[in-house]
Amino acid sequence: MITKIAIIGTGISAAYLAYRLSSIGRKAQGEANRNKEYIISLIDKARGIGGRTASKRVEETSFDYGASFFQIDDLLLQKLLSSSDFQDCLELSLRKVTELDLSLDLASPKLNEHNENLYSSKPYGNSFTKSLLKELKEIHLEKRITEVKMNTDKTFKLRTSDGIWLDNNFDMVISTAPAPQSAEIFSAFPDLTAQLKEVNYACNYMLLVSLSEFPKFNKAHKALWESDLIRVNNSIISEIRLNHRKEARNKSKAAFIIEANPEFSSMNLNTDKGFIESQILNEFKRIYTDYLKIDYTYLHRWLYSKPLGSNKVQQHSEKAFLQSKLGNVFAIGDYCKGLSSSNLQSGSRSLIESALISAEELYSSIIKS
Repeated sequence: MITKIAIIGTGISAAYLAYRLSSIGRKAQGEANRNKEYIISLIDKARGIGGRTASKRVEETSFDYGASFFQIDDLLLQKLLSSSDFQDCLELSLRKVTELDLSLDLASPKLNEHNENLYSSKPYGNSFTKSLLKELKEIHLEKRITEVKMNTDKTFKLRTSDGIWLDNNFDMVISTAPAPQSAEIFSAFPDLTAQLKEVNYACNYMLLVSLSEFPKFNKAHKALWESDLIRVNNSIISEIRLNHRKEARNKSKAAFIIEANPEFSSMNLNTDKGFIESQILNEFKRIYTDYLKIDYTYLHRWLYSKPLGSNKVQQHSEKAFLQSKLGNVFAIGDYCKGLSSSNLQSGSRSLIESALISAEELYSSIIKS
């Protein structure tokens, strides 16, 4: 039996779900799913693959301004990610993490240093996502889906922003876009849209910075220089990631990803970007030194960075995916799994795991149907 599936998005959950479903066609004869085949089409408005595992390259410097590091505690996912398929694009290693409190004296800051076992994609932030899709033939970029409609035979067609209908009689449509965007796409399915509209997000600004030369630091600042990840308290900055310390990176040029905290980001959602950049940069210089020789900066805004829980959303937080009662249309993402306060942590690490769990459980549901 052949099932045609359209997946909207090319981020981590879309890529993982496509990888799992398309792998069924590669299974040996005699297994339970030998008579099933899934034809997967991925469609994304972006120019490249990756979603929030995106990378930006500037000459020989690379910035992973999405999920630079992530943590996976789920045992099934750990087993899947340890596959030889991903040895060349996924690294699990101990990372030096430093906690810094800016309410204390920065001349001799008190640093809390420890190691964490974290995954990272190599050589670029989207390499793992691309590896998941390396055998998929139907990937359509720069096509923004604005509407999904059900045909009389209960298959589906998709409309792009330029008015063209992708009338491929899809048996199933899955959106991995942020909840507000999925709500617009699935406007013809009000029961699903109502659930999606209950999800709220915090936005996030990321400032990418590179230096023309390595500075000389005192002992305290040297400890910050030798960290992989710095978590900052009492500051408009929440995290600093030292991208040049990752595997297969240009070690001769310092590259930082500086994440503003959600409160600062939300308050300055419509503020001039030049002002936001200067505020973050001044705080960054205060942490390290005023004598940094900066040769490149770029400010990126993630409008839908982190899902925020609410009383209404909590009733959906244990669902790994959302489905319309009207047909086989689904929404998955980090907002579906792990929204409870005990699971929703700062940073992108727990959100990546939530997105993967959401995709894995929808995969299990599809192959059992």
